Amino acid sequence: MLEKRRRRSGLPVRWPTSRHIASCSAGTEPSFASLRQAIAWWRNVWSPGEIVFAKPDSAIAHYLWPPRFVGEQPFWENTGTQPVPDPKLLCEVVSTATLAGDVHVRAFRDGMIAFSMGRSTPRFDSVESQLPAHDELSAWLERSVRLANAHLACLAAVIQALMHAPSGVATYWSVLQVDFDSGKLRTASEYTTGGTRVSLWSAREGWGAFDWRFYRGWPLVTTEQIEHSFELLDLLLKRPAQDMTLLRAEMLFRAHSGLAHGDWAGALTNAWSAIEGLLGELLGQYIENNRDRPAGNDESGNTLRFINGDRRAFLEGREMTGRHTVELLSLLDVLPFNLYRACTRCASARNDWLHNQAEPSPDVAHVATRALGEIFALVEGVLHTRWSGLSAPPPFRKG
Repeated sequence: MLEKRRRRSGLPVRWPTSRHIASCSAGTEPSFASLRQAIAWWRNVWSPGEIVFAKPDSAIAHYLWPPRFVGEQPFWENTGTQPVPDPKLLCEVVSTATLAGDVHVRAFRDGMIAFSMGRSTPRFDSVESQLPAHDELSAWLERSVRLANAHLACLAAVIQALMHAPSGVATYWSVLQVDFDSGKLRTASEYTTGGTRVSLWSAREGWGAFDWRFYRGWPLVTTEQIEHSFELLDLLLKRPAQDMTLLRAEMLFRAHSGLAHGDWAGALTNAWSAIEGLLGELLGQYIENNRDRPAGNDESGNTLRFINGDRRAFLEGREMTGRHTVELLSLLDVLPFNLYRACTRCASARNDWLHNQAEPSPDVAHVATRALGEIFALVEGVLHTRWSGLSAPPPFRKG
């Protein structure tokens, strides 16, 4: 029953450790009849007597991708023929922050970013006790992945360069469960792409003659940039409609990732889906602000409401298409004219892709992502970058 619950929730039944990975490579991969057996196996091979799943200090972590060092490049000792990497340097904590809503985030030298939900982390006390409901576990994982992608949007806003910003989207299958303080691996999905993320973590255990995990070909993410990105994420977490704000920030990063990887259709689709929702919010704000605008009196002398229930129902109803909303917001001077032109172009391209399978051009994908950035900033007041049309607040300064 527990195994069925885990499979329905989309989470794996087996959890590899470094020993598990080694046994897999040797062709002796253990298998489990149930999640309970898997947990018991974990206890024996990883750290006897220690609970390894969903402890109060557990965190969901991912690696910046393409791989990036954070803060400064670790110093490798030169022994004559070649430098000898020190795995301990990869584990150094570069920056940590406590954000709104009991969210804790930590950046490690090797590019791991870990998120802890604090008191809302699901947990149990022993293998024999009742597991948390699979809905609770799934919600925890989903929120952690969304936070990771929203943070990547913040980091991209700070870096201000499309090709220098991380572009790998965090997914259920690319994240790891780690100890928040140390970054020590606890569990990982067996579907992690090619084992790459697990390989990055296992670099902390040693290295070979030439080990790609100790080298990065991309610019550093500076300590100032990572701390500034934490500040931006904190602002997103303080927005009234927090869940929707994080979702749209994630969609912004997915659009950015599409641009970086040449996925023009993915960039356009993510950008326009978020744009439509933000346009609806702009219209809703206008309706709310003008609901009681002076409108005179009726024949009986009663005060008329400028936007009554019937009018509001029409403006927020299904009859109002995205194109109608764009036109109305432009005529009301709520939507700047350059964004009006961008939105009409993107809507047309998205419809051609959806109905006629007409591949979007790189130019329209960039226009859509840029428009999303500017409209996001218009509604939420944060995340504005040069590459996407969003403009970040002034650079972070310590002290």
